[in-house]
Amino acid sequence: MSNAMALMIELIVWIRERRTADSRKQDREIEADRVRQEREAEAKSRQFMATLRSWEGVCLVCKAVTRREVKDHSFEDCVRDEFLTGMMKRGADQMERMKEPRCEQGRCWVGWQGCERKGSGTDVVCRWSRLAGNVAIALLYVGSRATEAQAWVEEDANFVEEAERDGQKALERFFKSRVDWSGIESNRLCELIRLFE
Repeated sequence: MSNAMALMIELIVWIRERRTADSRKQDREIEADRVRQEREAEAKSRQFMATLRSWEGVCLVCKAVTRREVKDHSFEDCVRDEFLTGMMKRGADQMERMKEPRCEQGRCWVGWQGCERKGSGTDVVCRWSRLAGNVAIALLYVGSRATEAQAWVEEDANFVEEAERDGQKALERFFKSRVDWSGIESNRLCELIRLFE
């Protein structure tokens, strides 16, 4: 075999080895990126559920306005500010008329995250779904950052246009709109809580 032929074979072998090494490196990078995204998504999910738990059993009006956890009354009995309490009650009634988005468990605002269905027959409800809806309403209507939250909602041109015709349907559609949390599907209701809590 001539030197030129041997060099040619060495070059071909080197190129193949290089391509294999590059391919393995790329595979490792893709896998590392996938694992990183999964961890980010899990962290966001855990953080969201911890946030939601922090609202459980407290007055939603007091917490939204002052960021303090007042446990001696519910928002229905709050005397902090009659106007804000009235707004919260109207918002909670509005949430009651909205249908939660569909998920594997049925209908739930946090089904993608941690739906905990309880009950039997037609009385099956998620422990977190109603709370998530009411927290979103508290942050949007009476919270210390309500103006920012409202501006965020109004950035959606479809919401603004639809709200002129039917505010209830516009808000329901907006809340149900899907968002991606690093690979986990969520909705804008949960995104509002995550961003403005």
